[in-house]
Amino acid sequence: MKHKSPQPRRLYERIKRSEASILALTGLRLEEFQSLATEFAKDWTDYHRKYTLDGEPRERSLSEKESGPLPTIEDKLLFICSYLKTYPIQELHGAIFDMEQSHANVWIHRLAEFLLKTLERLRHVPERNAQALDHLLQGCERLYLDGTERPVQRNSDEEEQEKDFSGKKKTHTKENLILCTPTQKVVYLGPTYAGSNVDITMAREQHFRLPDGLELLVDLGFLGFKLPSVQILLPHKEPRGGELTQEQKDYNSVFASARVVNEHCISGIKRLRCVKDKFRNWKQGFDDQVMVLATALHNLRVSVRETYSHSPLTAVT
Repeated sequence: MKHKSPQPRRLYERIKRSEASILALTGLRLEEFQSLATEFAKDWTDYHRKYTLDGEPRERSLSEKESGPLPTIEDKLLFICSYLKTYPIQELHGAIFDMEQSHANVWIHRLAEFLLKTLERLRHVPERNAQALDHLLQGCERLYLDGTERPVQRNSDEEEQEKDFSGKKKTHTKENLILCTPTQKVVYLGPTYAGSNVDITMAREQHFRLPDGLELLVDLGFLGFKLPSVQILLPHKEPRGGELTQEQKDYNSVFASARVVNEHCISGIKRLRCVKDKFRNWKQGFDDQVMVLATALHNLRVSVRETYSHSPLTAVT
């Protein structure tokens, strides 16, 4: 009588005992990952009681296949989170999870949609409407505004190449504006622009509506940017052919110490290599979706850990 060979342990079962491995593969600590998996399961199960993976109406009752490549919710969440965090080529990612590249591609886009849905329900997804911020941010006294660029693969279309080329980075990029709080939570993520755009142009096009009396810290890329009833703070610019006074240099030093909050925020978002490495996926809108996911996962970490200190801006007036 032949005995069936035992199924190999899934990747999650192999690594869940190692905090370092979970963190390296997903950017989340074990308790954060497990908590997110519980919420992710709700959205996944609710949908798949009615529909198949391809979006067709389900004719049979839902049952997870133990022999499938992603038999549990944890395996599914690990699949999409590790893809976003490490950003391997799809052939390699599929091989790790014992599936063909074509199947890996389908799972990546499907699971990304459900992860985004879960993070949105948990209110970690930042606002995308700049004109709704005055109602959402009542009571907020200080925010940080900055642009962030990420490299993308060069488009074969010459017109698109020219749009994406960033003179600042000397490569092809996509850009977004980010508005964050002193605790590094991203409250607003702007639309994805081609890399040839500059920060102040994007800011003017988004028509921000912020609470009256708010302090908004920006860099010199926003020089000349104004908003009604908002105090915009920026460093002193060195005059052409001259130099700053010692008082201005001291101010800039304190200002830079205060505004480092924004740099730490962007660094937290770019823990995911899908928004740090050169983006290779050509699916329409996916470049924007991964930026939303990276920002929402950053907000998740901020809300759970609560270890970020406030910015030392009391000296900047």
